[in-house]
Amino acid sequence: VKPGEWTKRKIAKAAASIYDPHGLISPFTVRSKIILQEIWRQKALDWDTHIPQAISDEWERWLEQVFVTQELEIARWTHYEPKCSFQIHTFCDASEEGMCCAVYLRVKTRKEIHTTLIAAKARVSPLKAESISRLELVACTLGTRLSYAVMDVYPSKVEDTFYWTDSTVCLHWILMPAKAFRAYVAHRVGEIQNFTEPRRWNH
Repeated sequence: VKPGEWTKRKIAKAAASIYDPHGLISPFTVRSKIILQEIWRQKALDWDTHIPQAISDEWERWLEQVFVTQELEIARWTHYEPKCSFQIHTFCDASEEGMCCAVYLRVKTRKEIHTTLIAAKARVSPLKAESISRLELVACTLGTRLSYAVMDVYPSKVEDTFYWTDSTVCLHWILMPAKAFRAYVAHRVGEIQNFTEPRRWNH
């Protein structure tokens, strides 16, 4: 596509062409989703109308980095062996632009400790304005789901499973009965409490 000739349809197709099932390059791919969301804000644009130049320039800067990702090397061997002990650590965070989580496997061998990124997930924050605390709670929910999937492959004991968030509000919510809150918070806190031990959440 020539510069200045990008449309919503072409950008959506290009963004969807990146295959990253484990989310290992989520910090990169989520930027394309944020740009797409900005295009959706332009309600006057249909699928085949050229997008504004400012958004087009931002998209092309992102596109230039696609080729750099081919040079990334991400270790896939976790160093886990039958006699090794391991822990699963899940980190959750959010901002006005997006929500994310990452799951790491921490393996302790006889001589060393190895930490490997297993999976990650990122989502764009909804167009409808939400508080940062609510977005952080959604990130914690994403982390709960992702870690649960990882534990299908690496079954772990409760004491070897850790969840991390920098939101003290979310920690308070997770430690309280879900029914104490209104629907939005209650549903997500309930899911987190069903699949994790609240005491395993840390700041």
